[in-house]
Amino acid sequence: MNLNTSKPSAASRSIRLYAIAGAGTLAEAVQGA
Repeated sequence: MNLNTSKPSAASRSIRLYAIAGAGTLAEAVQGA
């Protein structure tokens, strides 16, 4: 994994988006329970 790139890779951005979406879904599930 190369951390010296000037811009974030599409993979890391996608992982971050999926993590945020997953956290939001978990929060909604907990609130609805």
